[in-house]
Amino acid sequence: MLGQPRTLTEVGVDDPLPGLSDIEFGDWPGEDHVLAPGQEVVATATYELTQADVNAGSVVNLVEADGTPPNIKDPENPDDPGEPADPVEDEDPETVVVPGGPALQLTKTSDGIDDAVAGQTVTHEFVATNTGNVTITDVSITDELEGLGELSYDWPADRGVLQPGQSVTATAQYTVTQADVDRGFVHNIATVDGTPPPGSPDVELPPPAEEIIHLPPAPGLIVDKTSSFTADAVVGETIEYAFAATNTGNVTLTDVSIADPLPGLSSLSYDWPGDTGVLAPGETVTATATYALTQADIDAGVVHNTATAGGTPPPSIDPDDPDNPVPSDPIGTPPVHEDTPLPPNPGIDLVKTSDLTAEAVAGDEVEYGFVATNTGNVTLTDVSLTDPLTGLSDLTFDWPGERSVLAPGESVQATATLVLAQGHIDDGLVENTATVTGTPPPSYNPEDPATPTPHDPVRDQSTVVTELPPNAISTWPRPPNILVKAK
Repeated sequence: MLGQPRTLTEVGVDDPLPGLSDIEFGDWPGEDHVLAPGQEVVATATYELTQADVNAGSVVNLVEADGTPPNIKDPENPDDPGEPADPVEDEDPETVVVPGGPALQLTKTSDGIDDAVAGQTVTHEFVATNTGNVTITDVSITDELEGLGELSYDWPADRGVLQPGQSVTATAQYTVTQADVDRGFVHNIATVDGTPPPGSPDVELPPPAEEIIHLPPAPGLIVDKTSSFTADAVVGETIEYAFAATNTGNVTLTDVSIADPLPGLSSLSYDWPGDTGVLAPGETVTATATYALTQADIDAGVVHNTATAGGTPPPSIDPDDPDNPVPSDPIGTPPVHEDTPLPPNPGIDLVKTSDLTAEAVAGDEVEYGFVATNTGNVTLTDVSLTDPLTGLSDLTFDWPGERSVLAPGESVQATATLVLAQGHIDDGLVENTATVTGTPPPSYNPEDPATPTPHDPVRDQSTVVTELPPNAISTWPRPPNILVKAK
């Protein structure tokens, strides 16, 4: 009877989804592919998700089932096989949601630095990885480090596109600046971004990839000093000094200065390469000063002095607390020594005079005057006058300063008297010679500055002839005395 449930034969299931496995039927309740009214059969198939499915966020497919009912018979002709019935069919659409999870990961490394000096090149490497389950487009890496070169990418396929599990590597060059070295480190931060498929949630971005390249400070400073002296070694002549301080370290020094404790040295006149008191690595500041010789210098035969230089490195900065730098201790150089020899030129001169104060008779007195003068450039000590004339009185000295000491240009005066004897009158004259000696300071020994070389005394002689007329009447006035110099 029409409208009543009927047994279906040739029952089948079809799913046109590309990539679906063969459909496998479970146990049929009766004959294969035959279902009586109310009966059912379970069929299964598997499908492997594609990246396109995941990117789309779902898989949509339509399954169709069909079967053939029995022939349609004529009730009035039951023996007739009847007409074949049209197949029956049904369909069921199904949408399987595939949750999207877009995510990126970023790592950053560098090849390090051999020498922490400005001008060194650092290669930074960035690796961005798609750790999600959907394709991400417009992938880009950003590093805001000022001075960083352009990033060069090595894409696994299409530019800007990363499939799940794929990574892109990028590199960039950075040249270390002096400011970096002075700070003590290079701190930079990289980020990555990308666009998920339509309908997917936002990309789960990683935290910024942060890297700190430490640049150990190595402050250094040296100083050099020279002198120039070409004049005669006399009081008031000047020595010209030249100084040079060089930053031999890898950090900028501030408050740079040169010190020379020589008393009497003029103020230093500097020639800075840039800002006053500042030396970048490799820079040199020069300075000059003058010094006026004293007698003590000339007596010493040398001007010995030292110079030092100092400066302050940049403060120490903790990358984790950059707002609280710690001041660095100043650095200084060991002393450099400079000896400027002053050639000695010792000399002494003696002048002797005589004066007969009365007629040339026994018992009269001859007055002698002596003047000894330091004609050299060094102070003489142990200055002494001797006159071996028999009967001469003791010499009376008038020293300009300390006894037995004559500075250059100074003179000592001395007097003595002789009471004439008859023998002098009979000889008609008195001739005698006086001698002066003085000891110069020891000479500077450049081979052994601590052991100066003793200097031989200097001397001079002066001979005077005092004529004695035979009688006062025939010879008055007296002829002048004859002075003879003997060296």
